[in-house]
Amino acid sequence: MNILINIVLSAVITFASFFAVQNYVPLKYLETKAIPRLGTSITTIQSTDTLKNSRTTINDNFTALNNGKIEISTTTLPLITTLSGLTSASALATVGTITSGTWSGTAILTAKGGTGSTTLAANQLLLGNGTGNIGIVSGLGTTGQYLTSNGAGTAPSWQTSAVDTAIYYNWTGGSRFTSASTTFVGDVGIGTTSPFTSLGVAGTITANIINATTTNATSTFSGNLVVSNNASTTNLTVSGTCVGCLNGYERVTNTGALATSDNGDTSVTTSCTAGKNVMGGGLSWGSNTGYRMQESYPSSNTAWVGVLRCHSVSLGTCNAGTLTVYAICAKP
Repeated sequence: MNILINIVLSAVITFASFFAVQNYVPLKYLETKAIPRLGTSITTIQSTDTLKNSRTTINDNFTALNNGKIEISTTTLPLITTLSGLTSASALATVGTITSGTWSGTAILTAKGGTGSTTLAANQLLLGNGTGNIGIVSGLGTTGQYLTSNGAGTAPSWQTSAVDTAIYYNWTGGSRFTSASTTFVGDVGIGTTSPFTSLGVAGTITANIINATTTNATSTFSGNLVVSNNASTTNLTVSGTCVGCLNGYERVTNTGALATSDNGDTSVTTSCTAGKNVMGGGLSWGSNTGYRMQESYPSSNTAWVGVLRCHSVSLGTCNAGTLTVYAICAKP
């Protein structure tokens, strides 16, 4: 009987104590003095709050603590945003986007998208490598050099440009040689790919001066050879035997403007070159019908004179024009 009474009294005292604590004891007498080091934000419970009045807040705080908990048994920490004290993560397998910071580790291998090297100098060219780290082209070259292939399996290198004289070049654009002299060894073709002489030209040659220096060559012209000049000096001089021509002869000319008034004379004199005498001469004035030859004679051993007179009254209008006087000269 005494045991039963003790049990009942204990239960009554326990219930009364719990009821009193829950409804009347402030939480400040139950709070811990340790510094909280929780991993999430919770709502502060005031020291004057009771357990009865704080049930909702306590439940919310427990939920927040459960969501932000760190458990040794888990491999996922989805809510961690800062690990300022982390110095080692040897088993780290996946990293998302890194938005800031400085990489201070070893060189990233080429298989992982890096270069595998920490010694790349400024302005050097990178060379791919099928199995190892990225390499570089040796040196930076010098002004005017080109990066040139050395064949399969060999790295390119800086080399000075050179023309392979054993290769046939087909220049399709315009080219210009500005050096003082250019030497070609072999036959040169212009307008032809098959020159059969030192210089083979398919087409017309226009030149100011052609200087043939050989003394034993033969030049053959299948068409006409025209030699003309606006000056009164020698147009063509032949030193040596001239087959089919008058050796040492020349034709010299001089001109003057025609007088257009009636009985007006036009007089023109032409002279031989030094060392030659006049052999004959004449004059011409085109199709002007108002003129008549007045005189045509050698004025000296080396000159010829031609005089033309206008007869506009008797012969018709004397139109403006040119009187040409010529002389045939030869060595005495």
